[in-house]
Amino acid sequence: MNDGANNTSKQQPSVGGSGCSVATASLVLGVISLFGIITIPIFGIVLALAGIALGYLGIKDPPEKNLATVGMIISILGILLSCVPLILLGQ
Repeated sequence: MNDGANNTSKQQPSVGGSGCSVATASLVLGVISLFGIITIPIFGIVLALAGIALGYLGIKDPPEKNLATVGMIISILGILLSCVPLILLGQ
């Protein structure tokens, strides 16, 4: 009869782990680095490098491994695409 009171004591608080925030940050920086193609290519490269570093740290957390991997892939794509305007414009 007192099941409701017991269930509340068994619930664990939802605390965001560092891997989740690191993997998410990697993904966000990778996506933002893609805008370096249109705006400032050097800015895109710097953000992509930060995204790769954070993705590498996020891969160590097993639940967030896939998100961190996607963040790294998008960051690598951001570096490659941000280099295109630099090569074409000879900056």
